[in-house]
Amino acid sequence: MSGVLRVASVVSKDTRHLLLVTSTKAEVSSVFGIKQFTMLKKYSYNLFIVFSLFVSTPAFAQFGNNWRSEAEARIEKYRKEDITVKVVQNGQPVKNAQVKIHMQESEFLFGCNIFGWEGNDTKGRDWEYRRLFDTLFNFATVPFYWGGYEPEKGKPDYAKSERIAAWCAENGIRTKGHPLVYSSLGSNPAWIKNMSDEELLQAVTERVTACVEHFRGKIDTWDVINEIVYWPVSFPDTRLTQLGVKTGTVELAKVCLTAARKANPDATLIVNDNNWGDKFADVLSQLVDADGKPLYDVIGIQSHFHMASGRWDNQRLWEVCERFAQFGKPLHFTELTILSTKENCKSCNNVPTSKEGEQWQKEEVLRVYTMLFSHPAVEAITWWDFSDQKAWLGAPSGLIHKDMKPKPAYWSLHNLIGNVWKSRLTVETDEKGEIRTRVFRGQYRFVVTMPDGKTVKSFLGTVKKGKNEFELDCSFFM
Repeated sequence: MSGVLRVASVVSKDTRHLLLVTSTKAEVSSVFGIKQFTMLKKYSYNLFIVFSLFVSTPAFAQFGNNWRSEAEARIEKYRKEDITVKVVQNGQPVKNAQVKIHMQESEFLFGCNIFGWEGNDTKGRDWEYRRLFDTLFNFATVPFYWGGYEPEKGKPDYAKSERIAAWCAENGIRTKGHPLVYSSLGSNPAWIKNMSDEELLQAVTERVTACVEHFRGKIDTWDVINEIVYWPVSFPDTRLTQLGVKTGTVELAKVCLTAARKANPDATLIVNDNNWGDKFADVLSQLVDADGKPLYDVIGIQSHFHMASGRWDNQRLWEVCERFAQFGKPLHFTELTILSTKENCKSCNNVPTSKEGEQWQKEEVLRVYTMLFSHPAVEAITWWDFSDQKAWLGAPSGLIHKDMKPKPAYWSLHNLIGNVWKSRLTVETDEKGEIRTRVFRGQYRFVVTMPDGKTVKSFLGTVKKGKNEFELDCSFFM
């Protein structure tokens, strides 16, 4: 039996979601003429298959000239919370008190890899790199590529990572280790080449355990599995790929995630990939324990736009978010690259930045960050790389030049993070001594000035998702 038996269509403000019950995937295209679609889930039931998919044809596009105002409305809805602040003194409400409500740190993770960190000088390029990084970001990705990290078996180079983690902690920057298990040439140390599969699996497990245990409390977020979908294609001859092919890449990923969880039960574990379709979704659906619960905490999505012609438009950005949000886990855009050149740059070979390209990068940064920040499932965006100096593929991908001078995109992002998406206001209490307002989620400082002009000591508080009520008792300070 074949043919589409029933079609249920649900149209939301942002996407076109179709639920098709059919006997073959081909019916989706042949019956409806839909050529571009992304399958979210496939369920088998007797002779029929239920396809849950998003259609990405122009007819269903929802992001036109009003995309920015629509994104801003979503940001207002999904990123902010209503709060109530009450000022009291000796148990009585204080009316007409002035309260400064200033965000200190965003709940959202705005990050970048910190691969250019050296920490060698107090004035100069290294110092300027650190200063500009700290000014902009609250999240840093620390390198843990196995080949360079442990060139000799049993002698991992913890020292530099410890220094980076310490500097980040001093500056209120959360850290993530990247990657624990990856099959690139640089992530296969020479000493694993002649190991048996059993020995290699043990070495991989020990590597994961050692890193997560050693940095517990210093680095508690990890890209455990990196780009596993394409290992056999991208790195067919490395030992880790050979092990993955023999044992099954999903089974290998399960072993590594389980080891990381055991080493630090409180860690945030990420499965990170550069595939945005069915293959990655299929891997994620299998990375579950015996009870069907995911072994990971976060889904990592790479988005390197080295080809200007390959940029993701707003529809594509939204569809990728929607596809992986279906798994019910937060999304981290772990490796976002937008070049400051209009040239296609698959193999960049030190293609230079340009004035036109820097304007393009600035505009694209504003668009992409605004779209991603407006999606409720996205909790982090990590830029890749911070500086053009030693950038991946020699591309002009940095937010700052090789001489550490910021590009226009740096200042645009700085304005978004530090002003547009950062609540700072001063409000007066009403007759009940209360203030009701709406602010971005994050850490706050409240400073009260009493009606007589006296300012009392400030208070700290965190605005989280849900109910937020703060009582500022000024009795002790008067």
